[in-house]
Amino acid sequence: MAGYKIHHKTVKGGVVTATDFTRPYGEPIKCASCGTIHFAKTYHLSLDENGDAVVSESILNNLTRMKVIGTTKKAQFVVDTTVDHPKPINLGMGRNGGLTTLGKPTVSRRPVMHLDFGEKPPRPLPLER
Repeated sequence: MAGYKIHHKTVKGGVVTATDFTRPYGEPIKCASCGTIHFAKTYHLSLDENGDAVVSESILNNLTRMKVIGTTKKAQFVVDTTVDHPKPINLGMGRNGGLTTLGKPTVSRRPVMHLDFGEKPPRPLPLER
């Protein structure tokens, strides 16, 4: 299955997250990868030293719909090339319970940039005890 190399216009290296608030979670979750709390579907894009990441066609389509990828001023990424044989991503649980990719953490640090799509809901009030 082919992948797509996307390129960030300014960030070189690090993790960029993109949250789609049109796809909220039923309950907020603490992300095992980056340690933050997510309220909706969040994509973690690990950029190399050139600002590139490889994504699947379905992720490409979702990020394009969210206007994260494209040619508008708001878009942060552009599609660079098609990758015929991207490295496989095998997800599993690591020894410490964190999500791993090929034996390495999928996200090794906090995101350097966060992008939102859709109307961000107000934060839920804590439950009274």
